Amino acid sequence: MKSSKKLWFRAKSYGWGWTPASWQGWLIVLIYIMLMAGVTSGVNIYYNFAWQAPVVSILIGFILTGILLVITYKTGEPPSWRWGRTKSKSSDNQSVGSDDKTVK
Repeated sequence: MKSSKKLWFRAKSYGWGWTPASWQGWLIVLIYIMLMAGVTSGVNIYYNFAWQAPVVSILIGFILTGILLVITYKTGEPPSWRWGRTKSKSSDNQSVGSDDKTVK
């Protein structure tokens, strides 16, 4: 039996990656943005030496981004490179100007 799992992230139309498709996906992205902003501001306050804050911020940023990628991979469509939506065979047979709608 095929399980009907609701996707949190759908594949992008162009390129490789995901975009949020449900409120859960948007919540994950919002949490990610808030954590990245909090890490950047919090690290700058905590570390005194000029080189420590950027290094720690970048390391934590890589960790948070890795966690985001794991979540999107587990709860989204399989990743692949895409060049737009695929056309159906019925749309290939229609001519470009065959719409009955007129613009006034």
